[in-house]
Amino acid sequence: MNNLSLEEYVLKTDEGYLLIRLLYHDRKNEQFLVVHLKDKVDKVQSYILSGILSIYTNFFTLLNESQTDELTGLSNRKTFDSAISKVLDNLPESIDKTDNERRQLSGEPAIKVAKFWLSIIDIDPFKLVNDQFGHLYGDEILIHLAQIIWTSFGQEDLQVRFGGEEFVILLAAGNEKDCAKILEKFRQNVENYNFPNVNDITVSIGVVEFKRAVFHITSIDYADQALYYSKGNGRNKTTFFEDMLSRGDVKEAVIEEGGIDLF
Repeated sequence: MNNLSLEEYVLKTDEGYLLIRLLYHDRKNEQFLVVHLKDKVDKVQSYILSGILSIYTNFFTLLNESQTDELTGLSNRKTFDSAISKVLDNLPESIDKTDNERRQLSGEPAIKVAKFWLSIIDIDPFKLVNDQFGHLYGDEILIHLAQIIWTSFGQEDLQVRFGGEEFVILLAAGNEKDCAKILEKFRQNVENYNFPNVNDITVSIGVVEFKRAVFHITSIDYADQALYYSKGNGRNKTTFFEDMLSRGDVKEAVIEEGGIDLF
């Protein structure tokens, strides 16, 4: 391997050459661009190619920084707002139960629809940490929590620092039970983590199933109501909005038809 720089390498292969360039790295991962070359480039070609790759790298870095929370390395609120609409648009329509029963009777496999769960995570109580140790230490706690989030959830799950000490995870799970297992493991990971100077950091979580028929802002509100139930009933626990609904603790929002006032 020929080391062109700390961020760029050329590797000889049976089919030619591979130019490998580091595009971006943070606390979580590194991203590379791999260019397949048939022949070895000369000095002039190398200079031109390096210039093009430098422009591409700068653009890629700017794009990542605009989508990433600077402190934690997770996605930021701007990314969440754009990504959540795309997820909502791509959610499949609900599958008719009768149609699945017919399929099973005829020997056809039932259609399975992946479910998504919107969860809001909040540190218990984070204000006391800032008051006792200062905001710099509070930032360190947020960084450690972001690392726990990254290791507890899959890369395909949307992981967002929503603002302050609140984080949002959009994860896929077949049902509420499976979702609860994933979140419970994360909650325990936080509870058992040895945070510097403070050993009793915990989180409260509110969750709701993310459905295509429900406006995403309404889903956020539902998850937020479940979060506040967790915080108001002992903290360090997970509450599903659906469970609150079945108990009659909350009601679903009703959007009445009518005119629209323009201001």
